[in-house]
Order: sequence, then C-alpha cells, then structure tokens
Amino acid sequence: MAALDAAKKVLKTESFLVNLSPDSYKTSLPHAPTGSFVIDYLIGGEPNVNGVAPCPGLPRGKVTQVWGAESSGKSTLAQTAAAAVCRNGGTCLYVDFENAIVPDYAATLGVPIDDPSRFQLVQPTSLEDGLKLIKIYTLAGVDLIIIDSVGAAVPSAVVERSIKDMDDPVQVGFAARMWSGFLPAIRIDLIKHNTALMGISQTRAKIGGMSYGPQVEAQGGNAWKYYADLRLSLRRVEQEKVKAMNNLTHKVEERITGGKFEAKIEKSKVSRSQGRKENFYITWGQGIDDLRSIVEIAVSHGIVKKSGGWFMYGDNLKFQGLDPLVRKFRTDNELFADLAGKVRPLLAATKEAVEDDNVEPEEYDDVAIESLLGGLSETPEGDE
Repeated sequence: MAALDAAKKVLKTESFLVNLSPDSYKTSLPHAPTGSFVIDYLIGGEPNVNGVAPCPGLPRGKVTQVWGAESSGKSTLAQTAAAAVCRNGGTCLYVDFENAIVPDYAATLGVPIDDPSRFQLVQPTSLEDGLKLIKIYTLAGVDLIIIDSVGAAVPSAVVERSIKDMDDPVQVGFAARMWSGFLPAIRIDLIKHNTALMGISQTRAKIGGMSYGPQVEAQGGNAWKYYADLRLSLRRVEQEKVKAMNNLTHKVEERITGGKFEAKIEKSKVSRSQGRKENFYITWGQGIDDLRSIVEIAVSHGIVKKSGGWFMYGDNLKFQGLDPLVRKFRTDNELFADLAGKVRPLLAATKEAVEDDNVEPEEYDDVAIESLLGGLSETPEGDE
C-alpha cells in the first residue's frame, strides 16, 4: 500500500503499525485479578466462541473507573484487588488522596501493608504530586495503580491559597482539565509497561440545574468517561442482618453485618459485558464474601437443592435457612472445595454448551422433600 510506504518514510519507523491476528481472541487479554470472582466474571469472564474468557479482571495497559455513592464497596473492591495482585506475586501502588485507608482493615483484606516491595501507600498533598507519582510508578512497571479517589485530588493552586483568598471562587473544572491532559498521555505508558490503572470516583449532583436522566454523575469530569476502557458502577442493594448479643443492653438484637451490592458495567472495551450487572456480598470488617456468592450460584443451578426454607447438599446435609448452610461451608474447607469444584465449571461453560444442555433442573414437591429430609419435623443437621 502506497500510504503505508509513505508513512514509514516520514515517521522513519513502522512501530505505529498494528497487525491484527485472528489468534488474538484465542487468549485472554493481560489482566490483574480483582479478588472477587463475581467481578472478574462480570468484567470479562464469560467465555467467547473459542471458550476463552476475554478479560477476567482489571485490564492491564488500560484505564478502569469504579464509581458509586458512599458505602457502595468501592474502596473495599480496590483494596481486595491490591491484595489479589500482591498475593499473585505482583506489585501495587495505592494513591490515597482521601487519607482514609485503615491499616487493620487493609491487612484483613490481605493487603501486605508491611511489605513495601509489593505494596506502597502514598498520600500526596496535591493533584500535581499525585500525577507525578503515578507517572513514575507506571514507568517502573508496577502491576496495579489505584487512585482513591479522583475527586479528592486537589490542585496545588487550591492547596496553597492563603487564608485571605479562601473566599475567592475556584475556577470550575480546573482539576477536570488536569485529568483531561493527563489520562491520554498516561495511557501510552500503561500500554508500554503493562500496568493496570484503577480510578475510584464518588458520585455528585450534576452541575447545571435540572435536566432529564440521572441527576448524579461520577467525579473527575468527562475525561474519565472518555479515556476509561472499563467503567464499573457499584451500588448497595440491601443490608444483611443477623441476630446477635448486644453487650450494652444484654439482649439479642438485629445487627447489620454487611450488604448485598450490585456491580454494573457502564462501559467496556475489553469484552461484550457492557450493560450487564451482577450481585456480590460484603461482610463488614471482613470484605467481599465470595463464599456466599458461590453458595447462591449453587442454589440457582440446583447443586444445592432448595424447597421453601430448606436447603440440601449431597445425601446427608440439610439445613433450615440459608445462614446455617453458609456457616457450614465457611467452617468446612474440604466441603467448600467440593462445592466450588462443581460451581466453577458452570461459569466456564460457553453459551453454546449451555444451550445444548436441555436437562431441566429437578423439581421437588413437598412429599419428595419430606422423603429426602427424612421428615420435615426432624431438627435439621447443623441448624443452630
């Protein structure tokens, strides 16, 4: 092609040329695990026509934005991802603009806070310093960089104002314009050094008054919308409660122990998952609860059989209520490994394989359930 020959002569290189290969979709894109198999599956874990997961995790060499309201699980997901990357032998830089990371919670999630060779936490005092650190660590080849949060990054022009200038209005969009200049430039470095960049954004009311559609948007300006290859929104669906002893009142009371959350792919350039959403669970003080999600999947596929409030697994285990069932799997590693071994292949099945499987899930009427349980009037094993 004449144009290609001319371009090589003018640019004195052909490094700009990308050769597309049919084999490119026969392997997964380079990625970093999030630490949640539900989120990994949602991002790009569903197999394509070749039976390959396109991108089961945070895409390397690309920009990811995670946003949502307060207490929607953003920082928990970010620190869980940091822990997973470090656990797999990688490195992570955590840019904490909010100065809000809690060391003991991070350690509980598995973040190696005492090992600077794998994990480093920085708290820059200005947006400019933060951008410099992101650039330096990207060029050094860090596996994952997390920004927590985009909206909390304050330009030095604001930080260094004197007291007498505090009442002067700050130019609207100043920080957003800085991100707009930085993101397209850093993307080139991310690709060269195979680094994944995750930016966390809070939600805020839209500027500009009344309008149609959602009245909130992610902080950081339009640059994060345009330059992010993956945008993931989080929201809390409901609270999880259990009955527990309150030592102050010396009574058994309902306590909030966690929540059910929804993750939705708002934008995806790494898989066909755009617009899809999945639920996951977080237990306060402990983090993302993959075990609970696996049990839920097992119930939906009939691996754990359910009728009314009764749950059964295998020939002998039967429980009244989901909580005692989950507690049993949580305390028996061998039993949980058996369950996970049956669930995970379901997630790796291609669409064609699922459509070819015409076996309907077995349904149980009350008589059959009573027979399986040995009588519904009996006290279920493992029920507390």
